[in-house]
Amino acid sequence: MKGAVVGAGRVGTAVAVLLERAGHRIVGISGRAETRGRASAHLPHAPFLEPAEAAAPAELVVIGTPDDVIEPTAGALAAAAAVGPGTWVS
Repeated sequence: MKGAVVGAGRVGTAVAVLLERAGHRIVGISGRAETRGRASAHLPHAPFLEPAEAAAPAELVVIGTPDDVIEPTAGALAAAAAVGPGTWVS
């Protein structure tokens, strides 16, 4: 399965690493500037992208943002048509 993590802080990056270890391919990571180094160190093959670009090719999108940003993040992904029918969002 192709996965992406939007909001790949410490927890989001850890989830992406576990997904990759389980045999899934991480097709995109997004987050703040501080996230880039951590994500690159643990997921060197996953591109660091804007949220909609990270989510668009994924079959599973993990939203790893703080709780108060989950709803606007999901709304922004939907408005950008980055997730569609059949895409799992958690």
